[in-house]
Formats: sequence, structure tokens, C-alpha cells
Amino acid sequence: MDDASPKATMKVESSWETFLSSTFVSEYEARVEPFTGSFVEEMLQPFMDPASSVVAADEDCSKKKQPQLLLDVGCGSGSVTVFASEAGFRVSATDISPAMVDRVRQRHTEMYGQEGGSSNSNMCLEAVAVDGQELLPSWTDRFDYAVGAFSVIFFPDVAKGLREIHRCITPSTGRMVISAWGNAEETPAFQVFPDALRSVAPELPHKHSTPKRITGSPSILTKLLEEAGFVDVHIEGPITRTLHVASKEAFYNRFALTSPNTIATISKLSPDGVVALKRKVMELAEERGGGYEDGSIQIPSKAYFAYGTKPSSA
Repeated sequence: MDDASPKATMKVESSWETFLSSTFVSEYEARVEPFTGSFVEEMLQPFMDPASSVVAADEDCSKKKQPQLLLDVGCGSGSVTVFASEAGFRVSATDISPAMVDRVRQRHTEMYGQEGGSSNSNMCLEAVAVDGQELLPSWTDRFDYAVGAFSVIFFPDVAKGLREIHRCITPSTGRMVISAWGNAEETPAFQVFPDALRSVAPELPHKHSTPKRITGSPSILTKLLEEAGFVDVHIEGPITRTLHVASKEAFYNRFALTSPNTIATISKLSPDGVVALKRKVMELAEERGGGYEDGSIQIPSKAYFAYGTKPSSA
């Protein structure tokens, strides 16, 4: 991706309109998913029981008596759905953004061929644009597994989203996992932009400049899952991955083009303010994760996985 393209300086007034656009989805898939997606395999590993009835990737889903059903809540551009589909799960993918859901459908078709062109091309995927805080009524007690990969933590009402996941997985055996970023000290890559904003635009309110999310500490996550009704709750982590981008400019664009709240905040700056912000972000990125011969920025950040099971009495 050319970071010097006109898109790198776009200003969007409405963060919601941005989130709904196909351009935003493309930027998100190219710039965000490589990092967030690097956690997916490890997060889903406890669900990959070789003795389970997971369908082989080349097997017709209709031939399996008890296919493993997996709900991907807040699927984004599809990292969980792609991995789980390749592993043989029958996936139902949801996101509040229709553009994200359309991209997931497209990627699934790219994997398995056009509709009708493969025995399992669309039979194994259900993709629905729906608010994760209000999942479909027909999904009650339906899914063997549910996954919220860095999605539920951003819901306006996280507890409601967890209760909806609880409703949708099967009693006694239904299992779930969500991933959450650690605190500010554990996620230095995500502190560069807000620190730069506070430096160059102290007059702006910064509470909406970055996405609001819960902090993924073991105590917070355990409390949330238990209050939602899950049992056998356990937390894995911290799990560390390194955000690796090609350059200081790529680091700036990674956040400036893929966070609706950040985009909306940038739109409030003057042209000179945007230039100053970009300069400060690149300066901080170099200080905190630069020094490499190839000019790349590499900043580690930590996440936690929270697992739970739906009890039989639910």
C-alpha cells in the first residue's frame, strides 16, 4: 500500500460514515488485521480438539451429523472467520458494519469458490450485519463456540454483549473466548497517538480521540465473565505480539486511517494542526519503536484471552 496516496490525508466528518465505507474496510484489513490476526490461532487453540466433530476443510458440511458451530462476534474484516473456516468450523460471522460483513462474505467466496461452485462454498458461512449487543433471537442455545477478537471490549455495553454471547452458546458445553488489550503500560503502541494529540492539540477533548474499551486485566475480565453467567472462567496472558510497520509514516497511517474516532478527531484540526500531529506521531513512534536499519517501527503490546463456559442450568 502506498502511504503517500491521497487517502493518507483524507478528512472525514462522520466517524460512523467512515466505519461503513468500503475504503475504511480495505484500510483496516491491510493495516490492522495483520497485527490483531496474529493472536487468532493461539486464542482458538483450546477449541481445536482433534477428537471433536470439526469438519475437514474439504468436506461438505451437510455430511457431518454434528458440525461445530462457531459464532464470530464483531468479525471485522474476517481474521477469525477465515482461520476458523479453514480449520473446518461452520461459522456465523457478525459485525455492526455491513461493509465488514460484505468483505467477510467476499473472502469466504475467494476461499471456496463462487456460490454453487463448491460443495461447501456458502453452506459453511452465515454472515449477518447485526449489533453484537443484540444478536438474533433465533440463535439462543445454538453455538458450540463464540469468539470476540478485540471486538466485545469496544462495545458501549460490554456486559450486554457478553450476556448475548452467553444466550447464544449451548448450555453445559458451549464455550467462549474474548481477547482484550492490556493496560496503558502493556500497550505502548496504542499510546503514541493519544500522547501526540495531547502534545499538539491540548485544547481538544481527548476522551473521544481514541476508541473507548475495557482494560484487559485478569481481575476485570474474570468479573465481567462471571457476572454474565459464565463458569470455569480462566484468563490466559499476557500474550505479547509486536506491532511491526514499515515506516514512521506507515505507523501514523495505521491509526489515522483505521480508527473512526481518531479520524473524526483529526477532522477537527486545521491543516497545520494535522501536519503537526503527523510529525509528532512519527517522532514518538521513532523514539519508542525505531532504530532499525530498515526504517521500520516495532513496538510490542500485550493482550489477554478470557475463556468461559455456559453452565447447564443457564
